Amino acid sequence: MKILLTIVLTLLLVVAVFLLYARIQPANEGKTPDETRAINVALENIDLSEPTWQTIVVCSSYEVNLPKKVVWETWSRIGEWNTWSPSLVKSARWLGQESWRDGAAFEQTLDLGFPLGTVTVHDTVGTFLEAEVVGWQHRGDHLVYSIIWLFEDLPDGKTMIVNAKIVHGSFVWLLKPIVMNRWQEQIEASVAALAKQASVNHK
Repeated sequence: MKILLTIVLTLLLVVAVFLLYARIQPANEGKTPDETRAINVALENIDLSEPTWQTIVVCSSYEVNLPKKVVWETWSRIGEWNTWSPSLVKSARWLGQESWRDGAAFEQTLDLGFPLGTVTVHDTVGTFLEAEVVGWQHRGDHLVYSIIWLFEDLPDGKTMIVNAKIVHGSFVWLLKPIVMNRWQEQIEASVAALAKQASVNHK
């Protein structure tokens, strides 16, 4: 009987911690003004004014000593995304016209980890300003997501790279305690790896 009671109490504690973590609302203010800008654009693209307890917000930025045009040239080669972000992007390719523009369609196979695993998604560019900002979003029955890549000119020919990801929906609170930290680590690694790859390509 004591063992059963211990198991029940442990399960209740786990559920309580799970629910408490899910209720924590992520901030829509990034560590830098550029991160805040990217997060807010990503939220606006799926008609959110701010995140809720049903929202996952992950964002990262990286300053690289390269002109924006050089960083853009590396990032824009979609078929090479898996070379500098292999832990997340397994493959990526154009669907139709191979050109970054509003309405451009592409496919990605992503490793999102447990419990989602490897998924293939089709996305369409909805926010675009060449060499400055690119965004896409997807609206499903129970989940929406929004991605923004921002490239900001800095003094002395440097560039700030920012990537923001918003995931929002009915069941996101269940995913948040499991995936949020890992997705944050993935996005940080991807942004840093892009900066490194752009530096290698520029040599």
